[in-house]
Amino acid sequence: MEDRSKQIEELEKRRKNLVIQKTFSIIIFTILFIIATYYFGFSQVFFMVYFMAVAICLSVGVKEYKNDFKNIFVKYALEKSFNEVIYKPEYGIAMDEIAETNSIYLGDRYTSNDYINAKLDGLKVELSDIIIEEQHTDSDGHTYYSVIYKGRWMIFEFDRKFVSNVTVAEDKFRNLKNRSLFSKSNKVEMESIEFNKMFDVYCNTEHEAFYILTPHMQERLKRINDSIPGKLVFIFFNNKLHVGINSGKDSFEPSIIKKIDEQKIMLEVNKEVNEIISLVKEIKQDNSLFINN
Repeated sequence: MEDRSKQIEELEKRRKNLVIQKTFSIIIFTILFIIATYYFGFSQVFFMVYFMAVAICLSVGVKEYKNDFKNIFVKYALEKSFNEVIYKPEYGIAMDEIAETNSIYLGDRYTSNDYINAKLDGLKVELSDIIIEEQHTDSDGHTYYSVIYKGRWMIFEFDRKFVSNVTVAEDKFRNLKNRSLFSKSNKVEMESIEFNKMFDVYCNTEHEAFYILTPHMQERLKRINDSIPGKLVFIFFNNKLHVGINSGKDSFEPSIIKKIDEQKIMLEVNKEVNEIISLVKEIKQDNSLFINN
């Protein structure tokens, strides 16, 4: 505990030093830019040099700080919820693992990091951040990318197959549905009008969807949707539950501006995860959701 406290104390000192160094450097660059503009007039070259200097200043040392922050806090926080936690910041969930579900559009460029491999009551668990981008070409022939998914992805592997493959996607998940492989499945309307307004359901047959989406499960998914910011998708596929949270942000990215608050950080790292863990534990205990061996 003393070693951990010392690590946090040293990390906080580094954060403060980074803020001071960057603030001082930007003030100096700004003064030099104003002086140059005063004596020589505004120049696009001066502005570009100033802009590049500020950009470099803002980035120096930040990656190293963030990596150390994650190594100190993230693994420790997740060990409160999972067993056998292995944290690899530079790795991520392989695209093929998501692609095999045939449930969402994976765009033209896929990246993933902040990989966690763990166990939950004997179940294999994978978590990571993923970014999905779509390529565009403007009228001048220039290529650029737009982000259509940025957030956390979780995979929980059970020891039995689900009775059916069902995808439950929040209605606002449209940018990942329009060009997806959802067309290979049927869109299913549930009896709950409120649930249908919140989610779109896709399954091979309407009858199969009701095996998974019992009234209790529908209520559970609605509560999770209300408590987690972002656009959600739940994919029941073979023996795995995929959960995507399209929040538009990285899960574990610290701010160098904010003071390190260990208790708050621990809560933030786990707040989304704990909601899903509760669901997974309920699913594991419900034999009616699985094919009997």
